Amino acid sequence: MARESWRTDNPCTGTESYLHESNWHSHAKRRPEIAACLKVARETVEDPDFAIQDEHGVVFKYRMGYGIGKTTGLHLLVIEEADTQGAHYVKTVYFTRDIIDGEVLCLRRV
Repeated sequence: MARESWRTDNPCTGTESYLHESNWHSHAKRRPEIAACLKVARETVEDPDFAIQDEHGVVFKYRMGYGIGKTTGLHLLVIEEADTQGAHYVKTVYFTRDIIDGEVLCLRRV
């Protein structure tokens, strides 16, 4: 069974979310700019600036202010998908300027 790095809730989006340790290491290896962002990925899940759900039920949580250097001014994006028990697992984390189209689940800061 995969080991979780963390599990947390976001009442604004109504999601319980978790991150597998192996998934994080895999993504940090491919995207060195997120290697030091484990804590801020969790903060983005718990308190996104805004969150959007696409037509397939995938949740996109965005948060500004974490980028440094070439990622300054970009959103940290955490993408979550529901598992078979209804909780959401973190699929990926990266910096982006693009915002997905979909239903706004949560809007705290713009």
